[in-house]
Amino acid sequence: MGNECARLVYHSLKLNPVGFILAQHLTENFDKSTYWITEGERMRNRIIYLMVIFGLFFVSFFCYANPSSSIENTDIIKGENPKLLQSNPVIISSDVNFTDYGFSGDGTQELPFLIDSLEIITTDSNGIYITNTSKYFVVSNCYVDAEVDGIYINGVANGTAVIINNVSENHDYSCIRVKSSPSTIITGNTCRNSIWYGIRLQNSPLCILSDNYCTENIEDGIILSYSGNSTVFNNNCSGNGYSGINFSLSEYSFVSDNICNDNLNGIRLYSSDQTSVINNTCKNNENRGIYIYFSDECLVKNNTCINNMDGITLTFTEYDIVEYNNCSLNKEEGIRLSIAESSIITNNTVLENRFGIYLNEDNSSVIKDNTISLNKDNGITFFYSFYTDVSWNVIYENQKNGIELAYAKYTTISYNLIQSSSDYCVYLNKSSKYNQIHHNTFVNNKQDSSSQANDNGEENLWYDISLKEGNYWSNSRKGKEYSIDGTAENIDPYPLSSPIVPFLTTSETIHSEIFTIFLSLSLFSISSYLSYMRKKKQK
Repeated sequence: MGNECARLVYHSLKLNPVGFILAQHLTENFDKSTYWITEGERMRNRIIYLMVIFGLFFVSFFCYANPSSSIENTDIIKGENPKLLQSNPVIISSDVNFTDYGFSGDGTQELPFLIDSLEIITTDSNGIYITNTSKYFVVSNCYVDAEVDGIYINGVANGTAVIINNVSENHDYSCIRVKSSPSTIITGNTCRNSIWYGIRLQNSPLCILSDNYCTENIEDGIILSYSGNSTVFNNNCSGNGYSGINFSLSEYSFVSDNICNDNLNGIRLYSSDQTSVINNTCKNNENRGIYIYFSDECLVKNNTCINNMDGITLTFTEYDIVEYNNCSLNKEEGIRLSIAESSIITNNTVLENRFGIYLNEDNSSVIKDNTISLNKDNGITFFYSFYTDVSWNVIYENQKNGIELAYAKYTTISYNLIQSSSDYCVYLNKSSKYNQIHHNTFVNNKQDSSSQANDNGEENLWYDISLKEGNYWSNSRKGKEYSIDGTAENIDPYPLSSPIVPFLTTSETIHSEIFTIFLSLSLFSISSYLSYMRKKKQK
């Protein structure tokens, strides 16, 4: 049944190459520089994504749910599995070598050559090495422990290779290495304890990597270089020395549903434009959960980045979208933009970090609809950042300022709720100029001060010029202009009489409400009891 499973995998993935369709679709139809795509495009994205998931989960179910259909990775153990045939290294340098080794199959799409259920323990450079072939083949259910690379595929014809359900470990370079071999499928493998990489792709675009377990490698769990239009999903790349998943010069790719915990970086993109990073979990990484570096027009969505040094970092980027991520409990920033431009940061949950969102030399970005709470420093910090729009965020119970602007200019802060900051709702240092703050709801910030805000800058406006409307201040006096702390001696001349955004019920408010309810019930009970006793005496 092992051969039947290998053939099923091969045909399910090669004759129905939904992963390749997905990569092409993302390249051709999803222009991430235009944030508002049509609903029809969204639906097509969802349908194609579901096709990928369904196809690969069907294969996984057949191979792993049926115990007789394949050798599971947990069963492929060095020197201990009687189902494995002990073998010398397999070296194939031309099509004829497949038949020289006596492998079953004929090298067609219908009957690929099967290199199956071998145990190769060698001090030679490679355990399995295949190069310069045009035939279709599957490497499956093997255990490989070699000196340099475990399984090395180099220069084979486009779409002819499938590497599935192998264990490769203890190498000086890579467990699985694929070079100049486009459209290779690598799925269900365990790759561990190499000095460099678990899985490495070089100059191999349009590949699919799924359901691999890559751990305890000194460098990266999975690394792609010059291998764009690839799909990497549902892999567990945890416990590696550098990055769980690392993309270098591999644009238009799709990275989804991976677990990348306990590495130096969870997921790293370098010079990999228009790549989508979706639904990944990146926890407990020593440096960053997700690190986007010199990569423009990327989509970072629905990821969980918890308890890293930084949750998500964008550096030297343009037109990236960061949305619907959970960036909480990180030691430094939840989300950091450094020397970035025209980013959209929206609908993220940013809780209990040191800083919530930190912008350093950022220009023309949009920070919108985020929940930023319980951070040890500021909710949002601007440092040498210009022309940013901050709107409709809920920023509450941060231990310093809700928003702090340092050397920031031409920033618009509007329609935010900023509540219960330990310091000011908005703080501007002396070099922050030409900023506009209006239509915000400011509640119970800096409660030991008569002013909830502080302005030490120049020519900052605390109201909308055209509408002549300012902000709502929970401690303002009706009909009076609102004085703002700071050397600018600024005012809000048009404070609003009612909040734009409803107040939040904070823990303090909840306790107060519970006490009020308890007190009311107690008084009602006492009153009822006294009334009852009076009536009883009258009788």
